Amino acid sequence: MNLYDHPVHPLAPERLHFVVETPLGDTHKFKFNPDTQVFEPRPRYPWPIPFHYGFVPGTVLAADDSQLDAILIERFSLEPGQEIEVSPLGLIERIDDDHKLLVSNDTNSCTSEMISEIADTAVRLFNLDPAKRVTAVQGKDRAIEIVQHCIEEWQRQYAD
Repeated sequence: MNLYDHPVHPLAPERLHFVVETPLGDTHKFKFNPDTQVFEPRPRYPWPIPFHYGFVPGTVLAADDSQLDAILIERFSLEPGQEIEVSPLGLIERIDDDHKLLVSNDTNSCTSEMISEIADTAVRLFNLDPAKRVTAVQGKDRAIEIVQHCIEEWQRQYAD
């Protein structure tokens, strides 16, 4: 199945599919190539990535015309291409409008400290590049608003 043609979760925007591109602890960035259906390695990071990074199928973010990127709060083992169900918790807004969704597959086990730790780490990493500077970290309501907008954009561009 083409992950870019993957349908949005039936309970969206409150529940979503999350596809891992770069697993927690990896030093390579992986990016899904929709033409080849392969997760291709990108340049290495100078340190292990401190969270799972991926995307939400069935969404399009206008800023980069690709699927909405997401950061998974949990720290269990996942591999590139694995898909799990998640819920939006928050949103990292960037100056380049390439916003990042904060998600969890078990919101009951996610403490505010866990969310803050991952969000703070992501903000520090993004702020290393002035062109990707974080402008705000928003809560669940703003995250759901952006997810809904990205679903509508995907439907506008790709629905039959």
